Amino acid sequence: MLGPRSYRHWVKESNLVPFNVVIKETDLLIYASSNLKRKAQKLVLKYRTIPEGYIEKHPDFLTSLKPLPAAEKAPLIVKVKGYDRSND
Repeated sequence: MLGPRSYRHWVKESNLVPFNVVIKETDLLIYASSNLKRKAQKLVLKYRTIPEGYIEKHPDFLTSLKPLPAAEKAPLIVKVKGYDRSND
């Protein structure tokens, strides 16, 4: 964890259910009308797995400090979040 997240106490919505989802570097505080923690955990795992798999084949994706050209068959989440889309 990077440090205290004092901004998380700014929300004062009494009719929403707060829950945390923490998986590796992902640390979310979610407010919803019902406890959707399991569903949120599944989605975090699903969407973390995609770039993690890409990183196994393209380790430069993890460490680059600038946009890189994405592989032709790179997943959309990789193209949108970290690579140069000028060739799309």
